[in-house]
Amino acid sequence: MQPGHGRLPDLVAALWDLTRHRSVHLHSAWIHPAARLTYTIRAAAGSGITTALWQGLNLTHGIWLTISAVVVIQPRRVDTWAKGMNRVVGTLIGAAVATVCAAVMPANALTVGFAVALTILLCWGSGRLRDPMPLAALTTVLVFTFDRQKHALAAGFWRCVEIIAGLAIGLALTAIPFPGE
Repeated sequence: MQPGHGRLPDLVAALWDLTRHRSVHLHSAWIHPAARLTYTIRAAAGSGITTALWQGLNLTHGIWLTISAVVVIQPRRVDTWAKGMNRVVGTLIGAAVATVCAAVMPANALTVGFAVALTILLCWGSGRLRDPMPLAALTTVLVFTFDRQKHALAAGFWRCVEIIAGLAIGLALTAIPFPGE
């Protein structure tokens, strides 16, 4: 060990190299306690509001309102806005692929795999949709397999409406400022 150099500076240097070369962002792991509280309040309000809405309207698959609201709300407001906008586009891609697939082919292991692959490729092809890819693929699977019976177009449309409405509620809750934000 050289004079003036100890294990802590070596650790800091190693972590710095890791963040620079591997695109790891250590600062994103720490969330201020106030942000944790506002996130908790927003997520709880979003889940309560959307559950009341889909139960009150007696929507068959209205749980997607709640899932979408909870998924889009993030501890940092800026992350919520970015995720929300990308999620809308991902949902539209996933529902469109599933609707077309449900209209022209049966749902089986091969065709569901094909539909998911097509959804992911379209998300990648957009150039900016990486984060919502799993949820876009999930939308594809749900619309293609559960809602495919007679009315593929209507099913795809209503899943989009439910998901986008849930996102809109989550985004609206994020627009409400809390002290310290």
